[in-house]
Order: sequence, then C-alpha cells, then structure tokens
Amino acid sequence: MLNRSLGRDDPMRALLTRKLDGATVVGKDAVADDVATLNSRVSFRANDGLPQSRILTRDYQGGSVGLALAVTTPRGLALLGLTVGQSFILASNDRLMLDEVLYQPEGAGRNRALFASTPVLRQRPKLRLIQGSGGIAAPVQHSGYPDDPGPSAA
Repeated sequence: MLNRSLGRDDPMRALLTRKLDGATVVGKDAVADDVATLNSRVSFRANDGLPQSRILTRDYQGGSVGLALAVTTPRGLALLGLTVGQSFILASNDRLMLDEVLYQPEGAGRNRALFASTPVLRQRPKLRLIQGSGGIAAPVQHSGYPDDPGPSAA
C-alpha cells in the first residue's frame, strides 16, 4: 500500500507511515480480542458524534452502503490496529475513537477451537420421549388461505 501511494504529498502515505511507525506485529493467535483487525466489525465515533458500526475491509466489496469501511480510506486505516478506548487524530483533525470490537475473526477462531476441544460440547444430546400421542393424530387445520401449505411446510 505504501508503494502504491501517489507521492510524498499523498495524505494516505503520511497516515500509513504514522501507523507503521507505531505498529507492533504479532501472530494471529496473539492478537487481543479488543484490537480492530481486518474484517472486524467495530463500533467507533468521529469527533464525539454518534456511534457508527462498520466492518473493516481490504477494499470496498460491494454490498450494502455503509456496511464496510475499507482500510484504503483514511478512517478505515486509522481504525485498523486500535484497541478499545484508543483514539486517532487524522490530518483533517477528525478524532476517531474505537468504542467496541463487536466481532473479530481472530477471536472467533480461538473461540471455535476452544469449543471444539471441550468434551461436553462434542457429545450428542440424549433425547428421551416424555409423552407420546398414543397413535391419535390431531386434525390438521389450515388458515383458509388457498396458498397456505399448512403445518407440513414447517
């Protein structure tokens, strides 16, 4: 990304340089759950405004407007790597505050591995019939609408 910047006067180059100078590189298993990473859903505020929720993406990938925030934009890049409670001031003097990491892929992966290794969760639940119908079937009642398939559709 740094090599693709437009030149020394490109504001994204200065922002990326600031981010890289303060960055600490860690493996995915060492990333704390409160750090905004790529593909994380985060809640943040700009200039003490109302909270906004976005997914940090590499590029805009289509989809719903306002759902994603690409790290190729100043706001997306500023949020990347912040921990909850940290703020970042952009060149435009906008102050971004990370309020919450709602979902983080690295944390979700650790949780899946934890649940898979728990013996109790790998056992199938045992079901026991408490009361049977005794062979008597209840009459099927339709709503009266001609396109209603009835209970069998459920």
